[in-house]
Amino acid sequence: MFIGREKELRQLNAELSSWKRKTAVLVYGKRRVGKSTLLSEAAKSFEGFVINHMCVTSTFEGNMELIYQSVSEGLGLPNIRFGSLFEMMDYLTTLDKKILLIIDEYPYLKQTKKKNEVDSYMQAVIDKLPENVKLVLCGSYITMMKELLEEGNPLFDRFSLIQHIRDFDYLDAAKFYPDLSVRDKVAFYAVFGGSPYVLENLDTSLTVRQNIEHLLLPETGLVRSHIENVMLKEIQKTFDARILEILGNGKKRYSEIRDKIANSETGLLDKQLKILLDMETIQKTEPINRRNDKKAVL
Repeated sequence: MFIGREKELRQLNAELSSWKRKTAVLVYGKRRVGKSTLLSEAAKSFEGFVINHMCVTSTFEGNMELIYQSVSEGLGLPNIRFGSLFEMMDYLTTLDKKILLIIDEYPYLKQTKKKNEVDSYMQAVIDKLPENVKLVLCGSYITMMKELLEEGNPLFDRFSLIQHIRDFDYLDAAKFYPDLSVRDKVAFYAVFGGSPYVLENLDTSLTVRQNIEHLLLPETGLVRSHIENVMLKEIQKTFDARILEILGNGKKRYSEIRDKIANSETGLLDKQLKILLDMETIQKTEPINRRNDKKAVL
């Protein structure tokens, strides 16, 4: 059952149903936040053929072969081999069909070539996008997806709609357990937050404590595994894991984090904190009279 995202779904449906202009959509957000589910829901209302492709950790050539296969399957045709991405798009242009092409986990494709090379290919695709084709790029690596919005990137200013999908707020999260009391709804949200993946795996026939004991405390607990093996895996190469341990133990000032890590290279700490902020793993709050002070409270 699809829950929440009413605003985002309305925006997508409006964009995908209008043929008055070129449509290239960018959807991004952290893992398991519901991006693919949102796109699948929007695709249900699309009056045409839907090609929904998920990129993988492989070479550029390997990914392209899989994209060609997805195109063939989406169009209900025998497996077609194309010489290039541009040849594939030229073929789609010749079809008397409305087509929605979704390229999910785009960063896997992007990182197969040197910096901005794949983005340059995609820029050429969007600039010559056929009138009968709508394109959606989706991805979970937030820092990499945000690069597409920077002025120096080939895809800058190429998207007709940009959606940053975040965790549910309390009101939408509470829709996952509508029969609970307000007190219990607040308790569940305070502990487990608004991740759709986590919310779907809560057992509301149990208490908050029992869910914690089942999902968070065991080493193999589903939510614990999700945090350690999915969320942190994406960023473990670019930050000191002790930062999260320090924050979890109540040390939240910049100076406290620096002293605990005993890192004299504050430039490196600044970079690591910025990455965590961009990944929406931590949040920064600051006094009203000290805006933009990097040493304010996290």
